Amino acid sequence: MLDTSARLLRLLRLLGERRFWEGASLCDALEITDRTLRRDIDRLRSLGYRIDAAPGVGGGYRLGPGRGVPPMPFDDEEAAAVALGLRLSATGPLGGLEQAAVRALSKLEAVMPRRLRSRLSAMSRAVQMDAARPTRVHAPLLVDLAEACDRARVVRFGYRRRDGAHGTREAEAHRLVFVHEHWYLFAWDRARADWRTFRVDRVDASSLVVEEAYAPRALPAEDLVAYVAGSLVTRAWPIEAEVVLTATEDELLGMTLRGPVEPAGHGRWRMVFSGEDLDWMALYLCLLRVPFEVVRPLALQEALVGLARRCLTGATPRAPAPGQSGDEIVSATSTGS
Repeated sequence: MLDTSARLLRLLRLLGERRFWEGASLCDALEITDRTLRRDIDRLRSLGYRIDAAPGVGGGYRLGPGRGVPPMPFDDEEAAAVALGLRLSATGPLGGLEQAAVRALSKLEAVMPRRLRSRLSAMSRAVQMDAARPTRVHAPLLVDLAEACDRARVVRFGYRRRDGAHGTREAEAHRLVFVHEHWYLFAWDRARADWRTFRVDRVDASSLVVEEAYAPRALPAEDLVAYVAGSLVTRAWPIEAEVVLTATEDELLGMTLRGPVEPAGHGRWRMVFSGEDLDWMALYLCLLRVPFEVVRPLALQEALVGLARRCLTGATPRAPAPGQSGDEIVSATSTGS
């Protein structure tokens, strides 16, 4: 049998693994009597853990929320996951959590086994973040907006538009959407009587006011990520194109779609997307790696023909000049000489 301290830690870990444990199952897992289990439960309660009990046949225990966050036992995999998440939070896209993340990480690493602390340090040294990080937002603001969405509340806030102009918005908060490296509040704008997306990093956190609840309203699409992404791309760039893709649903799920997609029948899908450069748009279509047909504009068709010709020219080997080997041609081409 485990000693009391080790048994309490084992009991606490078991309670954290399930929403509910029958008392008999806990006794079997810890190899103790029902009387010893009740004493151990009382000891954990005296340490600040809230443990709810259900009496009677089939009764048992569950770990409930407390006034604070008491110590939690983690196995190696869980501790590594929490520590890595804290380390990313300390330097990541959420503002306002850096100091708290560093404090929590210091406490966790202080009690980690040396082998685990060494592995985590190695990962930290080896991993490099993409320079194009998501836009930083104030974490408390994100939480406040998420709560407003969940409780179906009207919010009022100061907002800075893309052109730099400032104003006040009153909207029904519905969802928070992360797309194209930005957080967006998807809401019904009461002044404009239409759906709008607001970049969270442009919301003035100090001016946010959460007001009354609003009546339920049907969302314009089931997949709001695709909907918001499509509306943002369509508004952002001057050249709009319409294409028909031939693909399975699984293939579509693996694509980075730049606009809304709707079924066109017989395994075909109509997509409208936008860009500011025809050559880039042509290359994007080729990178989808599925058959496609350009409906409009004609200029995009011409850009595709030009891209195909350049690719064909680059893939066609040149005949070596007198006294020059094929390897020398490849070397000269790759260096630009």
